[in-house]
Parts: sequence; C-alpha cells; structure tokens
Amino acid sequence: MDNYATHKHAKVRAWFAQRPRFHVHFTPTYASWLNQVERWFGIISQRAIKRGTSRNVKQLIDRIQQFVGQYNAQSTPFAWTATADSILQNSLDFETSSWDSTLVHDVDRQFLVTLADSGASFPCKDGQNVLAAMEKLGRRGIPVGCRGGGCGICRVQVVAGTRYRTQKMSRAQVSEEDLAAGICLACKLIPEGDITVRALGLLRRDCG
Repeated sequence: MDNYATHKHAKVRAWFAQRPRFHVHFTPTYASWLNQVERWFGIISQRAIKRGTSRNVKQLIDRIQQFVGQYNAQSTPFAWTATADSILQNSLDFETSSWDSTLVHDVDRQFLVTLADSGASFPCKDGQNVLAAMEKLGRRGIPVGCRGGGCGICRVQVVAGTRYRTQKMSRAQVSEEDLAAGICLACKLIPEGDITVRALGLLRRDCG
C-alpha cells in the first residue's frame, strides 16, 4: 500500500489487528508510483476515461468494465524495466545537469562574489550567473560582452571557492584545460557558495 492517510486510520488498524494473517507493507511517502495498482489506475484513466464523455455514472462504469474485459483478454504481467541503480543515477544526473536553474531555485539564498583584484564584492542570487548579478546591481569589474557564452570577453578565473557550476559555453573561448584551472565565462558561471574570481579581460577597477 502507499502511505495514504486512510490506510492508517484507527478503524483500518483495528481491522488488521483482528486479522493477523494480513501483513501490510507501505511504500515510501510520495512514491505511490511504486505501487503497481497505481499504474493500473493510470492505464484505465488514459485509455478508457480521458477524452471520453459519459452522460451518467452507469455509462462511465460500463465503459470502464468494457475496457477491463478487453484488456484482460490480452494482458501481461507488469514488469520492471529499470534497475534501482539506473533510477538513482537518473536522479543524480538530473540534479547535476546544466539545465537553467534560474527557473527553479531558492529565491532567499544568496552567495557572495568577490573580485580578487579590487577586493570589491556583490551578492549573487541562487541560480543567477555572476555577470547578470553584477550588471543588475550596477556594479563593474568584469568586462561585458555578448552575455551568451560566445565572445569570451567576460573570461574569469575562480581563485577561491569550489562550490559553483558552469553552463555551456564556447570551447573556442574556454577549453577543457581552462575549466580544470577554474577559468570560465562570468555569464555562464553560477555560484553555489561564496567564490572569489579574477577578471582575465580588461579589468575595470572601480567596482561599485
């Protein structure tokens, strides 16, 4: 069973207590997809009910029963096609992918970006790139180019802090060796902790 509250009601518990031969195993909270009955309900919903019209409850019941009869005539057992390891890996890949986290993020979290050459600093919101944070606050210190990861004008090097990620950028401007050395483009640099960067282009020393 899934962790639906009605399954844990006092009357349900009492019923099971009087029938000790039944043993209930609950799936983890928010994991009802593990329950194959849920998949069966999903199939009925998609194939028998969705986009259909029933004038009354009897018509709806008749439609579902007709579908069930046809389905059972050629049904096969449900079978897992994914291993636990592959499911966990997919979850990890999703969390660490380079999708745009500005769409889903904690608006209250901010990280401090410090410019190594001037010592000036500014806050950067969770999911925001360094260049956008600097420009939004009207600060200066990193040269601004195309803002799209292609021109290389905003090249910086992360000299302190390891919690950050980068989005896709031109390999003509930033090589794999550069990335290994902490060099990237500020328009594609997203802090996940406080960091210190050094501008590698024409540094404007008057920051703020």
